[in-house]
Amino acid sequence: MKKNLLFTLNNGMEYHWYSAVGDSLYSFQQFIFAGSEIIQLGSNVRRVVYTHDLHGPAKKAFYHLLRRACGETDSLAGYKNPVLLKVTDQCDYGRLNLRTVITASKTGPDSVVPFYLQPSLGGVNTLRSYVDYRFHDDNMLVANAELRLALMTHVDFAMFADAGNVAARASGLDLAKRSYGGGFRFHTRRETFAMIDVATGDEGWKVHFRLKDPLSLGRIKKRAFLAPFVP
Repeated sequence: MKKNLLFTLNNGMEYHWYSAVGDSLYSFQQFIFAGSEIIQLGSNVRRVVYTHDLHGPAKKAFYHLLRRACGETDSLAGYKNPVLLKVTDQCDYGRLNLRTVITASKTGPDSVVPFYLQPSLGGVNTLRSYVDYRFHDDNMLVANAELRLALMTHVDFAMFADAGNVAARASGLDLAKRSYGGGFRFHTRRETFAMIDVATGDEGWKVHFRLKDPLSLGRIKKRAFLAPFVP
């Protein structure tokens, strides 16, 4: 087999300047960086694997799992003996998702960031072992890493780690708040349509169910309404 890795990079930056009409108290500037890196884990089968050549339960189990990862195509017809895998089969084992969001705010000597526009941490999008909007301040840093392994054709097992923090100054940001856990992803050939996560951290366990991939990075949109800001 030959390794086959596919890298997808999706990074974006935005700069917002909020100016309060008739009142400079809530005038501030905000910089947002959002990055999403995906490494698709796979391989190309370079030889024919016959069923009668597999000796031992461990080897048989490995190649049956490998066949599932390679799509179980119907391209094995024409061989005299039962074949599990053949040359040109594309195997997809899963993917590694890396996501980073940084929000930095700049205020004047007589201005502040209103609480409803402060970035926040907590919940399925950021730190999955904390409740929604658990931490908020003028500046925020969050990093997520998730490894997805194919179990069945439309089901993946996921292991993840989240880390981040908020601070009054950008120089005070760190990764002190952390979450760890695992779950399942349900997907079609094009997109993930449901997920179940179990996460743990300093404040206990949380279970999440959502009809969306928590690490799918869409376009960053300007939030100018009176609501908590979550990346």
